[in-house]
Amino acid sequence: MTTCCVARVARASGWTPLAAYRLPSAIPSPWPRSAGCRPGDRAFSSASASAAESNPAAPRLTDAQIQYHGTTPLFRARFAAPAGATSATREIVFQLDAARPLAYFAAQLLDEDAGIRHVAARVADPDVIHRDPAAAAAAAASATAATTDASEASEALPSPSPSPSPTPSRVMVWSQSTPVKDILQGALPTGRLQLQVTVDDGPAATPATELVDVRLPTEAERLRLPQTALAEVQAALVPLEQEKARWDRYAARRANMLAWAGLGALSAQWGIMYYLVYQVWSWDVMEPVSYFIGAGTGILAYMFYLSTSKEYSYETLNDITISKHRLDLYTRHRFDFPHYAQLKQREQRLEQWIERIRQDYTPTVAEPVLLTDADLAAVTAEGHAALDDLSATFTAPSAAAKAA
Repeated sequence: MTTCCVARVARASGWTPLAAYRLPSAIPSPWPRSAGCRPGDRAFSSASASAAESNPAAPRLTDAQIQYHGTTPLFRARFAAPAGATSATREIVFQLDAARPLAYFAAQLLDEDAGIRHVAARVADPDVIHRDPAAAAAAAASATAATTDASEASEALPSPSPSPSPTPSRVMVWSQSTPVKDILQGALPTGRLQLQVTVDDGPAATPATELVDVRLPTEAERLRLPQTALAEVQAALVPLEQEKARWDRYAARRANMLAWAGLGALSAQWGIMYYLVYQVWSWDVMEPVSYFIGAGTGILAYMFYLSTSKEYSYETLNDITISKHRLDLYTRHRFDFPHYAQLKQREQRLEQWIERIRQDYTPTVAEPVLLTDADLAAVTAEGHAALDDLSATFTAPSAAAKAA
């Protein structure tokens, strides 16, 4: 009999660094493994399999929660040994690849415990997805009000609540091919997600199914860190924005004065030309002069385009004048404009981060549209009227032809 087994890398108990975590080399089959090897099953060594089957006290997944490091989801779980086991409780954390299917996440859990045969994700009450988003968010916030801050990665997992969960009327199990991001998108607004773990300790043991409630961070927990950072950035921007506004107003005032000076120069040019034409010389002498002045204006406009890469216009000239005066004032008064620009960029990134978090907690499933009997009758009448009009359009030419 051919044996499909490969060597397995042993891991020490305790926390596994995120950077050093090794993902499983193959995605397991969603069906429980038997004594033989099936195509698609995760390969494991004979020694590891014998140890798992002979050790009834193998650690099991007891507590689980999803945390976020910035915008990256992390799965954090505790494997607790049953009574009589010599191994200690250990905790693991690894990054969730939201683009990969659920089967890949199940393979990561199976790689931590040889006694686990199958992992599925389920929703205890799928009807909650269609409920009011505000009511769903309030229910999720009240259910996790006493939990610890999910942003502290070094904090121990909270103890599970001793009160039993109510028996759901309906249960929806996610397919193994569903991407993790779709599961999170449906679970975060409701705050409800369970892992259905099938455990098989050996050929003599009966496979058992365990339900593990996954603690999901609330919107307030995830918003606490970016909102705090945003408040600090905005507080640091207040004096800088006040100083910048003062120099910007001064630069705009100087540019406005320069624009009025330009109007005065053009008016003086027109007065000089008028004096020379009618008081000193005649138009026959001043006509070539006026021509060269107009041609020189076109040359100056082209030089302006070459130096600024912008088309010459009064608005563009005013904007460039303001910018030059502004930079001159910043340099003269030692205003730290690069630091101000960095703070503005950080403020924009934090606002985008907050917006993405709020979108995660907004249900994407549209509310069903319920039609009354009157609405249904009106829609039916409109459909019949449209069919009658269409029929009349085709029958009118035929009747006219027969009459002719």
